[in-house]
Amino acid sequence: MRVEDFIDINAELHPTKRALVCGSDSLSYKELYDCVNSLSNEYKKFYAPLEIVSVRAFSNIDFVVKYFALHKAGCVVAPLDKDLPNEEEF
Repeated sequence: MRVEDFIDINAELHPTKRALVCGSDSLSYKELYDCVNSLSNEYKKFYAPLEIVSVRAFSNIDFVVKYFALHKAGCVVAPLDKDLPNEEEF
């Protein structure tokens, strides 16, 4: 079973229960399910299965949603330090 399967299950069993909390932001399991699936469907248009996608690892809900959505789309997610300089800064 993948982590995303647990999101799907909990969205059905506990749709209003909080799944993520970051500061004053939060998502219920249903909201997380909807966000992940919507974004995953978009990612499937741009990325091939098993494509490695690097993502800056910010400490926020958007990062978590993006991570799960990419994983659900079949990508391999490579989290990068949020403070890593851009290529043009080298």
